This record gives sequence, C-alpha cells and structure tokens, in this order.
Amino acid sequence: MIYTNHKLDLKNLTKLKKFKKNKRIPHAFLFHGSEGVGKEFAAIEFAALINCESPVEDLSCRTCHSCLKLLSNNHDLVNYVFPLPKGKKVNNNDGIEKSMSENVATEFRINLDKKIKNPYHEIKLKNANTILIDSIRSIKKTIFRTTENNSYRIVLIFEAEKLCFPNNEAANSLLKLLEEPPKKSIFILVTSKADLLIDTVKSRCLDIYFPKPSPEIFNFYCETLSNDSINLYRFFDGNIKLLKKIEKNSLSDIEKFYLKFKKFILSESDKIDLEMLYYLIDIFKSKSNLSQLIILAMKCFFKDAISSIYIAEYEPIFSFFDKQIAKKINSLESNFLDKIIEFEKDYILNVNLELAIINLLQGLKK
Repeated sequence: MIYTNHKLDLKNLTKLKKFKKNKRIPHAFLFHGSEGVGKEFAAIEFAALINCESPVEDLSCRTCHSCLKLLSNNHDLVNYVFPLPKGKKVNNNDGIEKSMSENVATEFRINLDKKIKNPYHEIKLKNANTILIDSIRSIKKTIFRTTENNSYRIVLIFEAEKLCFPNNEAANSLLKLLEEPPKKSIFILVTSKADLLIDTVKSRCLDIYFPKPSPEIFNFYCETLSNDSINLYRFFDGNIKLLKKIEKNSLSDIEKFYLKFKKFILSESDKIDLEMLYYLIDIFKSKSNLSQLIILAMKCFFKDAISSIYIAEYEPIFSFFDKQIAKKINSLESNFLDKIIEFEKDYILNVNLELAIINLLQGLKK
C-alpha cells in the first residue's frame, strides 16, 4: 500500500483490488459516506494501484516508478481537483495555476503536498468555496492525450458536491467528459454530501459507499489519545479526519468543559453564568479546533442524557455522566439539541459571538 500507516475498510478495499486484478476498471466512481471515514485515503490509494507497475498482494507496491511519482506529488497522469478561490486569467488558454496569485499558488502546492503525505489532511484555502469551471477546463486540455504502457489518466475530485455550488457550471462541464469519457481515463469523485450532486453526474459513476469505520480501525488511529473518561469512537462518531486534527491536551480540555457545563446545567439559577460565558467566549475566539470539539461535546452531553432515560442499559459516552443531568434536561422546556445546532450555525456564519453564546446559555436554561 502507498500508505503503510493507515487502514482501510476491508470490503471496499477488496472491491477496488478486483477492478485492477480483472483489468476492468469503470471510467467513473463516486466515493461517498460520512465525513472522515477514509474516502479520500481510498481514492489516493486506488489511484496508486491503478498505475502501479508491480502490485504486491493486489495492492500498490510503493516502490515502482509510478508509485514514487505519486508519493512525491509529481505524477503527470494524476490530477487533483478541489475548491479554489477565483483567480484572474490573462487569457482563456491559461491553466488553473496561472490564474492564481503567487500566495494562493504556494498555499495550493503546500496543501496538496500535505494531502499526499497524510490523506486525512483537510485542504482549506481562503475564499475557496466552489470547484471552478476553470479546474475542469484544465483537465480537458490533458485528458485526451494518449498514455504509454497501458497507463490511465486519473482525476480525483475532492469535495465533489462543490461542483454544484453556487451553480452547476463546473458539474455540467464535467458531465460532458463523463458522457463521452476519453480512453484510458478514470474519474473518482469524493464527497460527504452526495445528495448535493446533480443526478446526471451521479448516474454516470459507479457508486461506492464508505461506512463508518469499525471501532478496531478507528482505535488504530487513536495512538496516544486513548482516554478512559471518553468513548472516543462514539464521541467522534468514527470521524478519523477530526480525530487526527486534535491535539493531545484537547481531551483534558473537553473533560474540563464537561464538568463546567454539568455544573451550569444543574444550577437552579436563571441568571447568566458569567464564568461559563467568558470561558466559552475565550475558547470560540481563539481555539478553532477546540471550538468544534466543544460543540460536539454539548451534543454528546444531550445524547447521553436523553438515551439514559429511554434505554435501560445505555452506556454513556462520558464516564462521569450522572442521571441528575438526565432528570434536569428532561424537566427543561427548551429543545436542547435545537439550541446547540442553532448556535453552531451562528458560529459558522460569524454572527456576533458574544450574543450567540448568551442566546445559547439562556436557551438551554429556559
């Protein structure tokens, strides 16, 4: 395998290996499933296998000329497409990189290098909200060229749903390639939001669903993050990408938050808890990764509380959960989960942070 320090769902791995072994590879795939379950990892691994010159046990060898070029991000037959900020073109013959500013081009290359080294790296460029039609046009300039030694030209499209945002311009351009695919070409579309892709694109791809990884595969990535107080598999809902983003001390921060949050919920006071207010403001202003985990912790807090009421043998996600929390939440009039989701949307949309947190705290204690 290209990635010797990663594990992939065995069912899909076996399926992909068969395509190569039988020498019958469909021209387009749709890899879809929840966020962080290994879809992009599988796409890069499969791209390596397709052109591998000396497969080992039906997997890429990692040592042939093709594998080495892919690992060094220097493979002329493998193209990566993902959301980019709109650049300025001098003329229509310019490639996508020529339209980028020097800073964006550097950021583009750095992120792509990181992605090749770590398939769970999240590529996020400033103002990159859509897959540009120019990215598809750049592909069209090379995809029809012949290849040597039965090699394939491969196009990997990450966050493929953004082909359709803010309109279907890029999706329609890609559709023409999928309707009449060039010989020896393979397209792999990867998305966590397949429902946002237009049906005509989806219908021309072989659908491969990636389920949530097993606890065994997930725990393989926990490394030094194992924790007796939090069931990490259930806390992250199997999201390996999010797991790999967090720092070791984040788990102790989550425990600290949980105890503060528990005290806040159980308090009989209707007044704004200033200590909790300033604590959350500090986190959401300065610690983006921890902010995401705090929102997740609030949702899991609610899940533990409700599930413990209706499921007799329920095992809480947090070991320090107690049934006082369930009784308190059950007695409140507010829809706890709706308030958290509303705050999450406000936070993503950059609504006034202090006001959003005040609304959250008041809403939870209504």
